Amino acid sequence: MNNEQQAVSLQEKLEFYFVGLVFTLLGLSVQTLSRDRTDPWHYFDVLGCFLLFVSGLSGLTRLESLFRHFKFHARRDHLSDARSVLRKRLDREEKLRILGGGSDTTEITGLASLTDEQIADAEQWITKNEKTHALSYYSTKWTFVGGLIALFVSRAFPTIWK
Repeated sequence: MNNEQQAVSLQEKLEFYFVGLVFTLLGLSVQTLSRDRTDPWHYFDVLGCFLLFVSGLSGLTRLESLFRHFKFHARRDHLSDARSVLRKRLDREEKLRILGGGSDTTEITGLASLTDEQIADAEQWITKNEKTHALSYYSTKWTFVGGLIALFVSRAFPTIWK
């Protein structure tokens, strides 16, 4: 296993761990939510639960996006390998044609251009997905942090200010 595969494996494990952590904290905060409180701090409790819920959903969406991202990277790599093989065959046929043999290269040229178009489409999707992926990461992270802060404020401040 090379470094890139290890990094991908660790990234996947971290994503699963984080989503599990978010939903675990959400479950605990909902179970310990005091429904009979009427003080203003109660709204921070509800806000914290809501932000943790949003963070969990964002994390799940991110997991789905992560797998599509890896799938398109694999497809682009496969198409790049196929393009390399087609280019080598095209060069070989051109050399044979110069020497007086070889076959018509229009079919190989057509396949190479089709492969180039598919690679460009995959790279365009990857670029678009990377921007969405980064936005999803920041929304997951900061809604989680906001949820923790809101829960801390709702549970710690009433006891401190009594």
